[in-house]
Amino acid sequence: MGPAEEILNKPLHPYTVLLRESVPDICSETKASVETRMGEIENGSYTQTGCKFLKRCPHAMQICSEEPPHFQVGERKVKCWLYKTSEGGLAYVTG
Repeated sequence: MGPAEEILNKPLHPYTVLLRESVPDICSETKASVETRMGEIENGSYTQTGCKFLKRCPHAMQICSEEPPHFQVGERKVKCWLYKTSEGGLAYVTG
């Protein structure tokens, strides 16, 4: 959650990062170099506990099987365990 421009241009959640990377640049003459990974669609993915992106996330951890709260990151909130604060700082920062 946060300003739309920041979410689209500087995504935090791994799902949004991969979604953004999958959009081709129509101004570029070169082909997209992003590898799209298609995972199996799980029948119960929306009824499972924890993060709904767990089985497809490149950063999945054991804790992701628990429902993540919204973590405050600047003016934004992200529902991902990668942003759990640790010793006053972020546990993980996306590149």
